[in-house]
Amino acid sequence: MITAKRLGIPSLAKVLGCMYFFIGLFAAIALLVYQALFIGAVAWETLALPIMYAICGFIGGIITAFFYNLAARYVGGVQIYTD
Repeated sequence: MITAKRLGIPSLAKVLGCMYFFIGLFAAIALLVYQALFIGAVAWETLALPIMYAICGFIGGIITAFFYNLAARYVGGVQIYTD
């Protein structure tokens, strides 16, 4: 068992930014297919969706790591079990 007592803010922000980019990419593809089948139009906003998800994920990672580090200082870290 490992206890994560601190998270690297830039590293968590990069990982979450990347994860949210791919979530946004999947959502954009699904939205494009829906629009093509039922509406017949493709909005440019749909193409910006993955980038907006990545930016929000990056900012969310910064905020999450900051508050995790603050809380872990007082109550300890999250226990992580490994094999």
